[in-house]
Amino acid sequence: RLPSGIRADYFARHSFEMVELRTKMNSTFSNMNVSDLRRHFKENFLICAVGRGSDVYIPRGDFVLRDGDLLTINAAPTEIDKLLTEVGYINKPVRNVMIIGGSRTAYQLGKILIESGIRVKIIEQDRDRCRQLCESLPEAVVINGDGAQGELLNEEGLLTTDAFVSLTGMDEENILMCIYANEQRVPRAMCKVDRSAFADLAGRLGVEGLVSPNVRVSSLVLRYVRALENSAGSNIETLYKLMDGRAEAMEFIVKPDFPYLNIPLYQLEFKPGMLIGGIIRDTKPLIPGGNDHIEAKDRVIVLAAGQNLVSLSDAIIKVKES
Repeated sequence: RLPSGIRADYFARHSFEMVELRTKMNSTFSNMNVSDLRRHFKENFLICAVGRGSDVYIPRGDFVLRDGDLLTINAAPTEIDKLLTEVGYINKPVRNVMIIGGSRTAYQLGKILIESGIRVKIIEQDRDRCRQLCESLPEAVVINGDGAQGELLNEEGLLTTDAFVSLTGMDEENILMCIYANEQRVPRAMCKVDRSAFADLAGRLGVEGLVSPNVRVSSLVLRYVRALENSAGSNIETLYKLMDGRAEAMEFIVKPDFPYLNIPLYQLEFKPGMLIGGIIRDTKPLIPGGNDHIEAKDRVIVLAAGQNLVSLSDAIIKVKES
């Protein structure tokens, strides 16, 4: 659904979508401060974090964006779609996808895409695995061949595919095939990379659509460990690592004993590098302003740069004096 250079994470059963994207040269995002940018667009969204070089910023309204900044944007999924379409990040819907490698991950991805009405072609070297995929995914086109061969990819329609995903068991091969797909101007090219060193290399080579199972697993482990720690007033429900691990986005479920219930956010003093990025109340997503408050049973999304939170209370220093 989204271009390959855009990462998406979800909160509260997809009530909120958080995307990570890099600003293009001379785009609408460039050289405009955060407050003016929100006024410029009719969509309801929030820029939660900005990566610039090795630094991560939780931006205030007067923060000016630059070409090449890495942005984390939070909004309801429909608002994300409208915003990214308006600024030119989404141009053409995905109708067909080429997947290299017939792993379990490839099967799961193919199944989801087919159920969404997208045509799927899988290229796999192992003949027996091809037979299994043909039986389990009869709607997919399964090709027995070496997906690392550019000639084969071109013969099978690489130049006309809307998205390319390389999911073999070799990081180097996945990166090279993704680079080749980018050179052939495939609109969306993604690859799986397990080792962090290769992920850094791929980024320097211009491969933006990276998927790292290890990062996802580490986020799940972190969430579990934090949940075991003392978390009076809130439970951590979801945790994502952002900005190459330099920031975190967490979803907390607020308990009745949370000490800052029903206090307007502008009256709360937050720790540096903290931001309330969203509130879900009775399944309704809210982009919070200063006059909004937190209620029991709310799901609250918090962005943290440079600090680890165990509970929602950890983000707040005190109630400001009147």
